[in-house]
Amino acid sequence: MIGIRARSTFHRPFTVVDDLENQAMLAWQSKAEELSKELQETKAQIDELQQQKKGAQRLVLSKEQQSAIERFRAREIEINRQLKNVQKNLRKDIDSLGVVVKTVNLATIPVLVILFGVVRHSVRRRRK
Repeated sequence: MIGIRARSTFHRPFTVVDDLENQAMLAWQSKAEELSKELQETKAQIDELQQQKKGAQRLVLSKEQQSAIERFRAREIEINRQLKNVQKNLRKDIDSLGVVVKTVNLATIPVLVILFGVVRHSVRRRRK
C-alpha cells in the first residue's frame, strides 16, 4: 500500500478538448488584435481631426470625431459579440464531446453484456 501511495499521479490530458480550446483561443486572439488595431486607427483619426482645429475649438468634438467614435463603438460591440460566440461555440463543442464520451462509457458495458448473453443463448440453443 505504501508503494502505491508513493507513486506520482499521471496526467493524461484530453487532447481533443485541448485542441478545441487552442483553436478557440486563436480565433479569440485574432478578434482581439483586430479590435485593438481598429481602436488605434480610430484614435489616430480623432487626433488628426483634433490637430486641424484651432484654439478653443480643440475642446469640442466635431461631428466627424463623434461619428468616428460612434463607428468604433459599434464595431467594438460587434467584435465583442463575435468573441462571445466563439467562446459559446467552444463550450458547446466541449459539452457535445462530453455527452458522446459519457454515452459511450455508459453504453459499452451493457451492450457487451447483452451481446454476450445473446451469443451464449445461441450457442446453448444450437447444442440442444
